[in-house]
Amino acid sequence: MQDPNENDCSNLIRLLNYLKDTTVEVLILEADDTQTILWYVDAAFAVYKDMRSHSGGIITMGSGAVISLSTKQKVNAHKSTEAELVAVDAL
Repeated sequence: MQDPNENDCSNLIRLLNYLKDTTVEVLILEADDTQTILWYVDAAFAVYKDMRSHSGGIITMGSGAVISLSTKQKVNAHKSTEAELVAVDAL
């Protein structure tokens, strides 16, 4: 974060409280009957000061994420649709 503000601080405190309150939670990974691998990808368009977008994605085979990824895109997209395509290609 280059310019954190009070809202960012309250969000961080909220996140830390959530993590503290869920330390006893157990991660359960289960494959469903179809045993199909599903890949979900999304992008947030031009969220950085240099107008780069952000990509995120998860891979699952039923219940729970097997792999999750989140990264700043390496190229500038001109439209949100282009950012989505860059995300699919990069992840």
